[in-house]
Amino acid sequence: MNQWKVLLAALALLSTSTQAKADIFAVASSDTSSDFGSGVGGGLGYNYTFTDNLALRFDLTYVRYSYQGKNFGSSAATYSRIPLFVGARGGMNLDDNLRFYLEGGLEISQDKVDAKAGYNGETFGASSGKTSMGAAFGGGLQFGFSGAAAMGLIFRNHSTGPSYFTYGLSISAGF
Repeated sequence: MNQWKVLLAALALLSTSTQAKADIFAVASSDTSSDFGSGVGGGLGYNYTFTDNLALRFDLTYVRYSYQGKNFGSSAATYSRIPLFVGARGGMNLDDNLRFYLEGGLEISQDKVDAKAGYNGETFGASSGKTSMGAAFGGGLQFGFSGAAAMGLIFRNHSTGPSYFTYGLSISAGF
């Protein structure tokens, strides 16, 4: 718990600078390594800019997958992932309002599966979770439309446990 307090304090301190930018994003996810298929989620992100082309990036995402099975009575499962990403983002302006970036870093993810199965009028359930660490990399485009505000397209490959992809839309604002 103390690690989260330190991280939040550091983010609060960095946010007092005019070089900070926060964003909120919605993502879809593709998990090709399991029967869960695709999922949806969202998150919050934070950039601290060192130069025009280099920033420190933090973000916290939540992605949820659902599965409905028909092979054994009735069964259902949900799989949730909560990755925390810390890394670097490098970018360049393609024109006055369009920016391209690449990013890479480390990720720690809390993953959890909840499953229920029904058979002959009885319902059985189980839950299991794990924490995994790995690398993540991706990129995107940001379109600036009003001062420090921007909309963007994001893509990231996650290598925490079984590899998966997230892609989506973001809205960001400098402060």
